[in-house]
Amino acid sequence: CVRVLMHLETDRSRSELRHVYLHDARALRDDLPE
Repeated sequence: CVRVLMHLETDRSRSELRHVYLHDARALRDDLPE
């Protein structure tokens, strides 16, 4: 099992970022839009 936590600085807005989650892990983040 490999876990990666990455922090970065960008000029992009939050709406331009894409969060990638495996399977149903998205349900763990209730702060993200569907």
